[in-house]
Amino acid sequence: ILMIPKGGGGPRKSSVPRHDPSIRFGLILRSRAFFLIVAGLILCNLFFSVQVTQFKLVLLEKGMDSTTGSLAIALYALGVLVGRFLCGIALDHFPTHLVAAIWLGLPGIGHLLLASPFATPTVMVVAVLLVGLSMGAEGDLFAYLAMKYFPLEVFSTIVGFFIGVTALAGASGSLLLSFMLKVDDSYSPFLVLCGTCAFLGSGVLMMLARVPSVPRAVESPA
Repeated sequence: ILMIPKGGGGPRKSSVPRHDPSIRFGLILRSRAFFLIVAGLILCNLFFSVQVTQFKLVLLEKGMDSTTGSLAIALYALGVLVGRFLCGIALDHFPTHLVAAIWLGLPGIGHLLLASPFATPTVMVVAVLLVGLSMGAEGDLFAYLAMKYFPLEVFSTIVGFFIGVTALAGASGSLLLSFMLKVDDSYSPFLVLCGTCAFLGSGVLMMLARVPSVPRAVESPA
């Protein structure tokens, strides 16, 4: 923090009045990007809470023994770290909407692999890694999407929305899983649903290609 150049954090002329929440929220709700991103996040994150609380149960149901299941969960954590690193590199070189669509769509492949009849231990480990890669990227994607499609003055509000939507999607997924387990005592239907929704969400995020980004003023060096 001490190395930040003097004047780098000086006051900026704001285009969005900070004292009027109605204007700020109106600006957000009039944005097409907001609804596309929210829809994409909901569709891609139905499995969110399950991967935190019941992932090992899913693997055990698919025939993986407890020891291998624990190893797979450890690889999931590794995938989270690697995913954050790789997503950061991708965001520096490729369009934000493309990276978001691919990274948040990765769990769709993982879920369908887990639900498939060919879920061998190797296939399940690959599926777990794919889900982990996506989990590690979400925080970075929230920030980049907020910066690209919304004014800087509503950055914190937008990121808060995205985090809240992700939590809501995870809670909805948990309720949906409870209902589906009562109907069919298996995780497979839920995995198929989550995989399909993740692909749909990825397609929705790709539609951001038609949404213009917010122009940024280029500041000349002092």
